[in-house]
Amino acid sequence: MASGEMIDSAFYMEQQNIISKNLKEYQRAKEQCLRKSRQRKELKQTKELVKQLKKGPQYLESYDKTLFQAIVKQIIVNPNELVFQLKNGLQLTERREKV
Repeated sequence: MASGEMIDSAFYMEQQNIISKNLKEYQRAKEQCLRKSRQRKELKQTKELVKQLKKGPQYLESYDKTLFQAIVKQIIVNPNELVFQLKNGLQLTERREKV
């Protein structure tokens, strides 16, 4: 419409700027909502993790497969480290000694 001179170019630019500004604000709001949602999910998962830990003994004398599987989502093996991804979203990194 602007190129066909059906509307004033100044009006077109003004409206384009308003739309761009609104879009940026909406994108920021969306990111903030997603961040809060992830935080709520991580908090819920952390509470579940603490609940699982409280069910077990205060000290472990040996490996407990059930407890391990209740806490750890996956293990990523890198050349110099192991990364434990917990079910609550946390990641714990353990450096491996070079042999």
